[in-house]
Amino acid sequence: MINTSRGQEKAVWLWRLLAAASVLWLLWMTQRPQEVVVADLAPLTELAAERGISSYILISIAGNVVVFVPLGLAVTRSLALGRRLLPLAALIGGAGFGALVSACIEVLQMLSPGRFPDWQDLALNTLGALVGAIVAVLIGYFRQRESEGRVS
Repeated sequence: MINTSRGQEKAVWLWRLLAAASVLWLLWMTQRPQEVVVADLAPLTELAAERGISSYILISIAGNVVVFVPLGLAVTRSLALGRRLLPLAALIGGAGFGALVSACIEVLQMLSPGRFPDWQDLALNTLGALVGAIVAVLIGYFRQRESEGRVS
């Protein structure tokens, strides 16, 4: 049987690693020249256009939300397990960290030629981190219920 404390410590570090990888990927993705990003996303946007989905909805709205979900999830799980925070505090921490990363990205884009910061992105990215944080809290809730069911 695995020591629960040791197993939980490993889980915390895995969630932190996922959070760090998410931040690095987000920085890489958002700091490249706009033309490169558009070219990389062309197959996706062309496929969506064939199905009547506008590239604005796909990239600017859905894309900005979806790419921040893993970050919100990873940070919230890390906080809930590592700091043993209450679910609401962990949720606020995960969403808040997502907002902070997004704000940093937008500031970096102000300083980058060929990039266009948009404060609407900040709101959508924060929404994505919040969605991930909610999923993380739900995972914790269901895992706790499952472990209580085994004990009873």
